[in-house]
Amino acid sequence: MLSNKFSLTSTPFISFSKSIIVAALLFSFFFTSVAFAKPYRTPVNNKAMLHFSENYKEANKVIWKTTSQFTKASFIMDGYKMDVFYSNIDGGLIATSKSIQLSELPENIVSSLKKQYSGDKFTFTECYEYINSDEEVNYYVVVNNQQHKKIVEINDKGEMSVFKVLQ
Repeated sequence: MLSNKFSLTSTPFISFSKSIIVAALLFSFFFTSVAFAKPYRTPVNNKAMLHFSENYKEANKVIWKTTSQFTKASFIMDGYKMDVFYSNIDGGLIATSKSIQLSELPENIVSSLKKQYSGDKFTFTECYEYINSDEEVNYYVVVNNQQHKKIVEINDKGEMSVFKVLQ
């Protein structure tokens, strides 16, 4: 009869080898799961995705961003930089915004801007058209001179107010 005093499975060498194999397997599992894992992304509401795909079929370079308050799709369409904002609660449309040229502003808006900022060598550097879910249109124009830089909000009637002082 053979003695059980010497067994291949109970030698320190085999025990050490098993530990190395287990460690190697765990390392390789961890490495591959980290290296090939997709970055975590907050899911976009299905209603928002459906609205976007139906209304912005020609959109290019779409980037989705979700905050605690809304989900935003930023993209380029027909040469315009645009953003569409959706509710995180129900996926409903909140608003759209589009970067436009000063020459694309309605005449009454341009007239109001020129009347309000005729002196002090003001320049108008950026313009955005903002349309909310009720189809109300506001324009935002960055107005600057040597001392001031601010964003002016103008409704479609030409009424304006300072939205934000930047400098």
